[in-house]
Amino acid sequence: MVYGKKGVCRVAHVGYPTFSEYAPKKLYYTLIPLDTNETIYTPVEGKVFIRPAMDEQQALLVIDSIPMVEGQLHGVDAIGSKELPRYYGELLQTHRTEDVVRLIITAYRRSQKALEDGRKISQTDQDYLHTAEWALYGELALALGIPRGDVADFIKNRLENR
Repeated sequence: MVYGKKGVCRVAHVGYPTFSEYAPKKLYYTLIPLDTNETIYTPVEGKVFIRPAMDEQQALLVIDSIPMVEGQLHGVDAIGSKELPRYYGELLQTHRTEDVVRLIITAYRRSQKALEDGRKISQTDQDYLHTAEWALYGELALALGIPRGDVADFIKNRLENR
């Protein structure tokens, strides 16, 4: 499952909590994030965004859609530095994979432009790019059965060989 900002998690258990005798009689997920050793307890009917992780076919569709998403990004380079955190935050808040891809492409383009112009990459672009890549690459790695570190090369190779 994909759980909020924690990313891809394994569902270890679904049941009533045993961690407190005062806990409400609600069903809880016991989640184990794939990248950490922590344990998360969250109500099945909670308010934090949660959805099934994508499968291999969905992952390949996401990758194959990257050129289309990239082609739809008109005018995002003109977003001012003060509006940028709000823009990136809104993209992440939708929890839509397409919007995470949009964020990655935008931040990457802005970073490349900054380097071409002899400027430093903004901290906002760096932070949001890292967050978005971490989330997307973790889910793609799981769906494709490859290490997270191989995802960028997998995407590049797939798009080049289409």
